[in-house]
Amino acid sequence: MIEIKERGIIFSSEMVRAILDYRKTETRRVMKPQPPGVFRCPYGNPGDILYVRETFMLGKYSGEIYYKADNNVRFLPEWKPSIHMPKKFSRIKLKILKIRSERLQQIDNLGCIAEGVGKFVLLWDSLNKKRGFGWDVNPFCWVIKFERIK
Repeated sequence: MIEIKERGIIFSSEMVRAILDYRKTETRRVMKPQPPGVFRCPYGNPGDILYVRETFMLGKYSGEIYYKADNNVRFLPEWKPSIHMPKKFSRIKLKILKIRSERLQQIDNLGCIAEGVGKFVLLWDSLNKKRGFGWDVNPFCWVIKFERIK
C-alpha cells in the first residue's frame, strides 16, 4: 500500500489567484543541491498532496481567516507571511500528478501557460535571482504538475 503524504508549499498571492482561477497547473522549484546530488524531490511523489501556504491574517475579534490573494488591502499592516501559515488555515489542496527535473530554460510555451503567468522569466527572476538561481544561470528545477482538489 502506498502512503499518501501531505506537505506544505508556499505560493505568492499572484500565484494563489492563478490556482484559484484554474490557470496554474504547474510549478517549478529550484533543485537543491544542484546536480550532481540526490534526485529525490522534497515536494513529494505523484499522488501526494500539497497544501498551499499563502499570506494571511486572523481577524482580531472574529478569528476569521483573511487571505492577501483575495485583495483584502484594508489589512495591509497585519499580514503574516506564508511561511508562518499553519496547515489548518490552508484553503487549497493540490494533488501531485507528475514530477520531473529539467533545466529551467527548457520550459516551452505550454509550460509557461501551465505556470499561470504571462511573463514567466520575470516571475522566476523576482523570486529566485537574489538567491543565485536567476534565469541566466539556467538551474536544474523540479517541475511539479498538479490538479487542484480543494
